[in-house]
Amino acid sequence: MDKNEMIELSKTALDNAYELCKREEGWNVDTAGSDLSIDWRPGDNLGIKVMENGGDWRAWRVKAEIEGTVDMVYNIVMDVDNIASWNSSLTQSKVLEKLDDVTQLTYQVTSGQRPIVNHRDFVFLFRKETRGEERLAGGCSVDTDLKPPCKEYTRAWQFPGLMIVAPAAAEKDDSGSTDKCVFTWLQQSQYGGMMPVNILNAVFPIAMKMFVNSLKAEVKKQRKKEKKQKS
Repeated sequence: MDKNEMIELSKTALDNAYELCKREEGWNVDTAGSDLSIDWRPGDNLGIKVMENGGDWRAWRVKAEIEGTVDMVYNIVMDVDNIASWNSSLTQSKVLEKLDDVTQLTYQVTSGQRPIVNHRDFVFLFRKETRGEERLAGGCSVDTDLKPPCKEYTRAWQFPGLMIVAPAAAEKDDSGSTDKCVFTWLQQSQYGGMMPVNILNAVFPIAMKMFVNSLKAEVKKQRKKEKKQKS
């Protein structure tokens, strides 16, 4: 797959993931809270290749209200090279190649806990966009010679997914901005290896809650840093 084909694929994957995320019907509630909700539906590869023996994976969607501006939260999750510094579920996260101003090829390795759970690695192609007040980033896994599968890790596969950061439905200040935003994450994965899919489906909401808590902690840290600089 050449550079132009990857860019086109990123556009298609983002559009498909956005449409799936915005569907109102077909979701099953896992967690329902005042500031965090998690639901799921049967996975949809949306035309992307499927791993053999991948089982009946699910599409998971988490929505969380975060005390932070849209720009701050979006910039944190888009800083791919530094995600592993605050997200304990990853041991590596880096940009492999910038295909254009809004499209990147990235590589990440999950922490895992050998010998119970082997580390997973995956290549993720994503595109950044703004739609109205929403800031988006979405895409899917691809095969690339820059990071072929290796014996050290079990290769995982990400179907079309995305993150959305949007202003919360709250009163805005005089500048038209709000210090609260809603973070939405749609993820659907096949984790490969011998992990039974029912176990994966049991731990996925736990992992999503951990990610949101880590993100909130990083946002809080950045807000304190920003406040200190202004004082």
